[in-house]
Amino acid sequence: MTLPNVKAFVFDVFGTVVDWRGGVAREAAPFLQRYGKPCAQADDFAGAWRSRYVPAMKKVRSGERPFVRLDVLHRENLDDLLADFCADPQAVPKDALDELNLA
Repeated sequence: MTLPNVKAFVFDVFGTVVDWRGGVAREAAPFLQRYGKPCAQADDFAGAWRSRYVPAMKKVRSGERPFVRLDVLHRENLDDLLADFCADPQAVPKDALDELNLA
């Protein structure tokens, strides 16, 4: 079979090929060692951060809030998550959060 009019073949690999949780947990581990509560686990942190994704996107999709870049939503979710996992959320430097948000 030939497809002479096809100019591109694309597909979404996020969640299928990309190990989002593992990557975030790997990046979060040293962060949690430095700022986390003694019981804070990187896998739990990654899962809790990810669980905030759909509700945050729902607010944008429904028009409850205007469009913002996904990085903004991730950062807001990260900021909300700190109280659950960090010994003192106020002690976490902004640049450490900026770096973790890139995970």
